[in-house]
Amino acid sequence: METEGSGGFSIASASVDAAKGKNADANAQLKSSMAKAASAGMLGCEFESRLALAQVNSKSLKAAEARSSLEQLQQAANDKGFLLIARKVASIKLS
Repeated sequence: METEGSGGFSIASASVDAAKGKNADANAQLKSSMAKAASAGMLGCEFESRLALAQVNSKSLKAAEARSSLEQLQQAANDKGFLLIARKVASIKLS
């Protein structure tokens, strides 16, 4: 089972992969982390994974997909009271 700490490690590891140009590996890790967090009811970890996935995709050829994901994430984060995540999404969308 994924814990809060291991979720953060997965996100960090995926970010390193993305920085090395291994976007497919980063996507796979983040989607796995997202699924595990969702099944465990860890909404914060799920949102962080979704944010990282959108960031990875925004730097690749999947920019339109990333934009759509960011809009959905921002709405979900606002609805659930995860305002820091919503603000992070807004700052990414503005840059």
